[in-house]
This record gives sequence, structure tokens and C-alpha cells, in this order.
Amino acid sequence: MEHKKRSIDFKSLTLSMLLASSNSRKIN
Repeated sequence: MEHKKRSIDFKSLTLSMLLASSNSRKIN
């Protein structure tokens, strides 16, 4: 259970990082 939650957090974190990088590209 703990490991599954951690993996979900990691996925969402990676997703947010991708979104942030794409957003910064749009600004630039």
C-alpha cells in the first residue's frame, strides 16, 4: 500500500514537471 502510494506521487510529480517544462517553453 505504501509503495503504491509512493509510485503514484512519483508519477504525478513527473507529470507536473513535464507540464511545467512545456509551459515554460510556451512562454519562451
